[in-house]
Amino acid sequence: MRTTGTVGSREDKRGAAPAKHLKAAIQKGARYEMAKDPICGMTVDEETAKWKSEYEGETYYFCAERCKQTFDKNPKRFVK
Repeated sequence: MRTTGTVGSREDKRGAAPAKHLKAAIQKGARYEMAKDPICGMTVDEETAKWKSEYEGETYYFCAERCKQTFDKNPKRFVK
Protein backbone atom coordinates (compact mmCIF):
# COMPACT_ATOMS: atom_id res chain seq x y z
CA MET A 1 0.00 0.00 0.00
CA ARG A 2 1.43 3.38 -0.95
CA THR A 3 0.70 6.72 0.64
CA THR A 4 1.99 10.24 0.23
CA GLY A 5 2.57 12.68 3.04
CA THR A 6 4.88 13.28 5.96
CA VAL A 7 6.19 11.04 8.70
CA GLY A 8 7.14 11.77 12.29
CA SER A 9 10.37 13.44 13.28
CA ARG A 10 11.99 10.28 14.67
CA GLU A 11 15.07 9.14 12.76
CA ASP A 12 15.96 5.48 12.88
CA LYS A 13 18.18 2.88 11.29
CA ARG A 14 15.36 0.50 10.34
CA GLY A 15 14.76 1.74 6.83
CA ALA A 16 12.30 4.48 7.66
CA ALA A 17 13.07 7.78 6.01
CA PRO A 18 14.74 10.40 8.19
CA ALA A 19 12.40 13.32 8.82
CA LYS A 20 15.03 15.88 7.80
CA HIS A 21 15.27 14.27 4.33
CA LEU A 22 11.50 14.43 3.89
CA LYS A 23 11.29 17.96 5.26
CA ALA A 24 13.78 19.14 2.63
CA ALA A 25 11.82 17.37 -0.11
CA ILE A 26 8.56 18.92 1.04
CA GLN A 27 10.06 22.40 1.17
CA LYS A 28 11.18 21.97 -2.45
CA GLY A 29 7.69 20.82 -3.42
CA ALA A 30 8.88 17.32 -4.32
CA ARG A 31 6.51 14.38 -4.26
CA TYR A 32 7.71 11.18 -2.72
CA GLU A 33 6.31 7.70 -2.48
CA MET A 34 5.72 6.12 0.88
CA ALA A 35 4.78 2.53 1.48
CA LYS A 36 3.04 0.96 4.44
CA ASP A 37 4.82 -1.98 6.07
CA PRO A 38 2.25 -4.80 5.75
CA ILE A 39 3.29 -6.29 9.10
CA CYS A 40 3.40 -3.38 11.56
CA GLY A 41 1.77 -0.60 9.54
CA MET A 42 4.73 1.78 9.77
CA THR A 43 5.24 4.23 6.90
CA VAL A 44 8.42 3.45 4.93
CA ASP A 45 10.16 5.55 2.28
CA GLU A 46 10.42 3.40 -0.86
CA GLU A 47 13.65 5.09 -1.94
CA THR A 48 15.57 4.44 1.28
CA ALA A 49 13.98 1.21 2.54
CA LYS A 50 16.63 -1.35 3.48
CA TRP A 51 14.23 -4.31 3.45
CA LYS A 52 11.88 -5.27 0.63
CA SER A 53 10.31 -8.41 -0.80
CA GLU A 54 8.68 -9.29 -4.08
CA TYR A 55 5.44 -11.28 -4.07
CA GLU A 56 3.17 -11.92 -7.05
CA GLY A 57 4.78 -9.10 -9.03
CA GLU A 58 4.39 -6.51 -6.26
CA THR A 59 7.15 -5.01 -4.12
CA TYR A 60 6.55 -4.76 -0.36
CA TYR A 61 8.66 -2.50 1.87
CA PHE A 62 9.50 -3.05 5.52
CA CYS A 63 10.71 -0.92 8.42
CA ALA A 64 12.85 -3.67 9.92
CA GLU A 65 14.37 -7.04 9.09
CA ARG A 66 12.02 -8.79 11.53
CA CYS A 67 8.95 -7.51 9.67
CA LYS A 68 10.43 -8.72 6.37
CA GLN A 69 11.17 -12.16 7.82
CA THR A 70 7.63 -12.44 9.17
CA PHE A 71 6.20 -11.53 5.76
CA ASP A 72 8.53 -13.91 3.87
CA LYS A 73 7.38 -16.88 5.96
CA ASN A 74 3.78 -16.51 4.78
CA PRO A 75 3.18 -13.54 2.45
CA LYS A 76 -0.31 -14.71 1.49
CA ARG A 77 -1.43 -14.03 5.06
CA PHE A 78 -0.52 -10.32 4.80
CA VAL A 79 -1.51 -9.50 1.21
CA LYS A 80 -5.07 -8.32 0.68
